[in-house]
Amino acid sequence: MTQERIRGGMNIKTPMLLAILTFFYISSGLVAAQENNFSIILFPDTQKEVKYDPGMWESMPSWVVENREAFNIQAVIGLGDVTDDCTFSEFSEAQKGWNVIKDAGIIYVPVPGNHDLCGFGSHWNNYFGVDYFSGKKWFGSANENSTTAYYVKFDVGSKKYLIIALGYDPSNSDLLWAEDIIKANEDREVIIATHSFINGWSLTGEGINIWRSLWDNKDIILVVCGHTTDYSTSSLATTNGLGGNKVYGLRVDYQDVNYGGGYMTILRFQNGEILVSNYSAYLNNTDVASERTIAV
Repeated sequence: MTQERIRGGMNIKTPMLLAILTFFYISSGLVAAQENNFSIILFPDTQKEVKYDPGMWESMPSWVVENREAFNIQAVIGLGDVTDDCTFSEFSEAQKGWNVIKDAGIIYVPVPGNHDLCGFGSHWNNYFGVDYFSGKKWFGSANENSTTAYYVKFDVGSKKYLIIALGYDPSNSDLLWAEDIIKANEDREVIIATHSFINGWSLTGEGINIWRSLWDNKDIILVVCGHTTDYSTSSLATTNGLGGNKVYGLRVDYQDVNYGGGYMTILRFQNGEILVSNYSAYLNNTDVASERTIAV
C-alpha cells in the first residue's frame, strides 16, 4: 500500500489521509451550516391575550428569553393587533411584554394591526415609535418618522437578512419607501412582516396592494401576517416574484382559540429550509397539525 509523506516528516497511508481530509471538509461544511442555523419567533395577534389574560401574554416573551440560546433566536416579529381596543392600558400591557424581549437584547419587530391604529396611529407611535428603538444598531429607519413602516437588518453566519415591517393597509408612501429600502439592500434576503396579506390561501385586499408594489423584488423570500381566522389558525400560500423567486405567505392567528392560547410560531432556519411549528408555553402544547416545512 502506498504512503505519502506529509510536511513535518509524518507518514500517513493514502486511504487514511483521504479519510482525514474528507472528515475535515464534511466537518467544515457542518460548521458553516450550523452557523447559518437560527430561529425567528412570531407573536400572532396578541390582542385578546393582552386584554383578557396578561399572564398568558407574558408567558410568550418569557419563553423566548429562556430559550434564546437553545433555538438561537435572532428576532421576534409581531403580526399586528398588539391590542384589542387600542386603549392606553392595553398598550401599556403590550409594551410590558415586548420590553422583556427588548431588555434581553433580542431584535424586536412589533407591527401595528388595524386594532392598534386609532388616532391616526398616535397611540402606536407613543408606545412603539422610533424612540422605542433608540440606540439599536440593527434598526434602520422609519418612513415619515412613524413605525407603521420601518426596517431592521441582521446577519447570521454568512447570511444577511432584511425585515420590512408594514402596518395594516400600508399607504402608497409606505410601499414606495419599502421598495426603495429593498433595492438599496440587494445583498440581503427579505422578510416582510405585515398584518394582513393572505386570508386562507388567497391575497387579502391589503395583500394585493402590497404584492402589486413589491413583487418585482427577487430577494423577497417570505411574507408573514396574521389578522384573519376565517379558515384556520394558520395557512401557507406560495407565489412567484417577477424574478422567478418563490415567495411564501404564512398566516398565523390563534385569537379565537382560548384568547390566543399563548401560541407562538417558531421559524427554524436550517439547511435551506424553514421548519414551522406553533407552540404554547402557557399550555405546554405544540399544534402538531400546523407544522410545515418551507424550502427556501
